[in-house]
Amino acid sequence: ICDTGMNSLNHYAYGSVMEFMYAWIAGIRPKEPGFRRALLSPQPDIRIGSVNCRYDSVNGSYVCNYKIQKDGRFTVHLEIPFACSAVVRLPGYEVAEMELEAGTYDFCYVPKRDFRKPFHAGTTLSRLADDAQAMRILSKYAPAIANLAMGKDPEMGAKSLEDISKMHYLPLDSGKFAQAIREISQTMPSLATGWSQSLDPGSIKKS
Repeated sequence: ICDTGMNSLNHYAYGSVMEFMYAWIAGIRPKEPGFRRALLSPQPDIRIGSVNCRYDSVNGSYVCNYKIQKDGRFTVHLEIPFACSAVVRLPGYEVAEMELEAGTYDFCYVPKRDFRKPFHAGTTLSRLADDAQAMRILSKYAPAIANLAMGKDPEMGAKSLEDISKMHYLPLDSGKFAQAIREISQTMPSLATGWSQSLDPGSIKKS
């Protein structure tokens, strides 16, 4: 992890990154002390595409692996250790929340929201600026806003498309901008640009 040769994850600066991976990207978090009962709530993002994660708790190993398939299906593999249970919240699933006992579970479903299409009215300019396909659409309908995005100004970059639509002093046509949002919302960056990557933090054991 560190080129100084000191790789202890007990240091917050390093450990917090690993915690984000297992607790939020993979969604493995405790519901009770010692992980006797856990929360499994994966948070998919097409920029990663697939995740394989195992958390070794004092009560056993929890596993949450998932993948956004090219056809839009979302596949999830979960493992809950012996004598434990977990509250499971799968994004876009027909059941909002489930309580599962120890065992192995596999899900394959079409989510309510297409995870291959990450952009929407709440997407910020800074995120759109990194995607060529979205920027082409924005340049077509709102060139002034596209220029702002490419300018990398941190204040404007933090504004969402919805925020910008309400800034009536900006030089944009509201109808054309609304069309830009609709078209950007239909883009699939991973398929168009090879954006999707996989994440495998391996086995994580936190003392």
